[in-house]
Amino acid sequence: EIYVKGSLNLFAGETNIEVNKRIVNFNIKELTGDLKTATLLYICDLIFQKMDKNRKMRKYTWIYIEEISTYLVNEYVVEYFLNFCKICHPYGGIPTIISQNVEELLKNQQIEMKLKDTYLLCLLKQGINGIELLKNILGISQVQIDFVRDNKIGTGLILIEGNKLIKFKTEVKGENK
Repeated sequence: EIYVKGSLNLFAGETNIEVNKRIVNFNIKELTGDLKTATLLYICDLIFQKMDKNRKMRKYTWIYIEEISTYLVNEYVVEYFLNFCKICHPYGGIPTIISQNVEELLKNQQIEMKLKDTYLLCLLKQGINGIELLKNILGISQVQIDFVRDNKIGTGLILIEGNKLIKFKTEVKGENK
């Protein structure tokens, strides 16, 4: 009731978000507390509706979630998000999770388990603590982990199906400003 008639009724009316566009961006980094939780659930519902619509047209839905650790604000949201990721595949959804803060992400055991079960993982330069966590969780050798620790722009590791590891190096010309 609080979300329909109460102080969190932000989503009780019509939306001003153009969800039928090809690319939709949700920026909720300024939200906090219950409002952030309600917004995350609402966004997942909108994405699910888009996936269902696209599936009927035999289209995939690409979902990019940047700085995921800032969104996983409580256990309820973590659980909901993990369930959301499970239903993505059968509905043609391809979630891509981006995080520069692996340490924060891996504080949650459920997220750690999901990471182990990830089909494709791309590792770029990480901090020392994040590297050690990834090394232990993913079973990456010291030689391989050194490639991520000391890598230059455009280099990293791709882990496929949890056991196939590919080093990559892409030349990046000029400065990216």
